[in-house]
Amino acid sequence: MIVEDDPALRMVLADLLEESGYEALTACNGAEALDLIDNRPPLSHDAPTVVLADITMPEMNGYEFASALRFRQLTKSLPVILMSATARPMIPPGIHAFLEKPLKIEPLLAAIRGAARLAPSHLN
Repeated sequence: MIVEDDPALRMVLADLLEESGYEALTACNGAEALDLIDNRPPLSHDAPTVVLADITMPEMNGYEFASALRFRQLTKSLPVILMSATARPMIPPGIHAFLEKPLKIEPLLAAIRGAARLAPSHLN
């Protein structure tokens, strides 16, 4: 799942991930992402296994979104990768990785591969 408020970057990331063999579910902010997660059918095959989220977004930022995931039973172990143009922001516990924007393709894909290996089996 890609949670990014910049529509152009969201589309580029989705295209890159799909070209790399992943399915990409997208949302423009944390609130929309939670709605997508909450409104999918139980045991749905389109459940996210990794979340790539921007820190700075309107309505619900990346920190608030990651925190909300931790309080939900089905998503509390979902690996989260935060990204930001701010160098070395505060990264709360439970975050799998941090990527600095502008993103570099190989570190991005490596972080996603690593996070996907950690995803709980009920999410795969």
